Amino acid sequence: MKGVMVAVAVVGTLAGVAACSSAATSQSINPTRTVTTTVTHQSAPTPGTTAPTHTSLPPTSAHAVQPTASVAITSPRATPTSRGGSSATATKVVIYDCGAQPVNQPVTFILACGDAGAALEGLGWTGWGEPAATATGRLRQNTCVPNCAAGGSVSYSATVTVSGLTNGRYTSMHINAPSAPAPSSDFRLGLNGPVISR
Repeated sequence: MKGVMVAVAVVGTLAGVAACSSAATSQSINPTRTVTTTVTHQSAPTPGTTAPTHTSLPPTSAHAVQPTASVAITSPRATPTSRGGSSATATKVVIYDCGAQPVNQPVTFILACGDAGAALEGLGWTGWGEPAATATGRLRQNTCVPNCAAGGSVSYSATVTVSGLTNGRYTSMHINAPSAPAPSSDFRLGLNGPVISR
């Protein structure tokens, strides 16, 4: 009878050791959360002692943080608008030269169509295409000394204003050249070129 009790105690001890042989188990709860349970065990007791005790630690969980996407929304920039006449309109506005040809923002413009004895040179325009446009440059005139055929030329700083915009062309020109013999002069701009009006 004593031998049977020893055998039963040994079998019970081996069963306890087998139950506690696993140090830790992991169970996957879902793709984004894992629960880990840790089990500790004591060494197998000797015959005559109490059965091994199990201590379970509280499960720990690791949460996977899902990435978040941020979207930046940018308001479209407003396209600035230009003041005055647009470039498309400006290129359509002309004056006519002595050859009855339309010209746009001329750099040089002959005033005396008969002998080219007076002309505007080096013109730089602002406001072309608007009701009135202005340019700065020089007024060149023949001195006619000793005569107009053999005379030299002299130039004066000048400001030029064209106005009277009608049907895509300017019809009037005013020239202001303070140091010239005639400080101020006006021209009518026709289809055949400029004609002095005063």
